[in-house]
Amino acid sequence: MNTRICVFFLCLFLMQPFPTQAQDQLSCDELGELSDTLSELTDWVTSEGEKIEEGSETDKALGKLIQALKRVAKMEKNDRLDTALKALHEAWKDEDGQWEQFPATMAITTYEFDRIYYNAECEKNADIEYTSSELSDLAYTLRQINMAIESKVKIKDGSHLDLAFESLLDDLKELVDASENEDLKKQVKTLQKAWKDMNWEKFAEICDGVADAVEEL
Repeated sequence: MNTRICVFFLCLFLMQPFPTQAQDQLSCDELGELSDTLSELTDWVTSEGEKIEEGSETDKALGKLIQALKRVAKMEKNDRLDTALKALHEAWKDEDGQWEQFPATMAITTYEFDRIYYNAECEKNADIEYTSSELSDLAYTLRQINMAIESKVKIKDGSHLDLAFESLLDDLKELVDASENEDLKKQVKTLQKAWKDMNWEKFAEICDGVADAVEEL
């Protein structure tokens, strides 16, 4: 997707007739469309983010996107999503070199919208375990974390991005604790410890393997 197409895509997204009242919530169809759109944008930002110039059409469109997502988050009243969007906004403002975090913050924001979609039981009944789509989304976001770490992105302890990713790692632990894969349980514990200790070398060492194992559950 080139820059012109991305701007056009963003404009189309911003024109979507989402509910405007705080008491309203998105339907399953709207949540699904939103998640799909954000996934495509996350892929694009991951590959092209370094080419986006401050003040460009694309940069401004991304700023409008964040404001639109904040309005949606207000309807959903979701603390985790609020935290992810704060991290996204901080990265977009590019203070202290945080623009490098933008692909990772896009990924975690998309993940939190996906969680709302799945928790709304749009694809399953409440008593059904994780779907293959959920497992894939979790694994994808883990890989985005790893890419950020391997790119030497500075994740500050206690920052909104740090808190957002810690929530994802809690989801990961809850998932594998319910499985019978003892080796994966140990790996996830090691992954969480590496995150808390900010031992990025150890985190990167096992993260991709954990993501692969999650997709196979």
